Amino acid sequence: MTGALELLRGISAPLVLVPGNNEGESELRAAAPAGATVLHGQASEIGGVRIFGLGYAVPVTPFTDWSCDLEEDAAAALLARGESR
Repeated sequence: MTGALELLRGISAPLVLVPGNNEGESELRAAAPAGATVLHGQASEIGGVRIFGLGYAVPVTPFTDWSCDLEEDAAAALLARGESR
C-alpha cells in the first residue's frame, strides 16, 4: 500500500480514498496523505459535491487470510446511511 500512496502524495486536487479489500479502514486512515478524505460507510461534501464511500470486498471472498470483506447485509446497512440523506 505504501508505494501506491507515495504516487498520490503529489496530487493537489481533493483526494478521496476508500479502503480496498487488502487494507482495513484504520490502516488506510493511518497511511493516507495529509488532507485526504477516507470514506467507508460515510459521506463527505467536497467542493459542493456529496460523495459516499464504501470500501472492502462485497460479498465475502475466499481470501480470508488477507482480504477485508463485508457480508452483503453489512454492506447494505452501510449503504443505507448514504440513501437517508
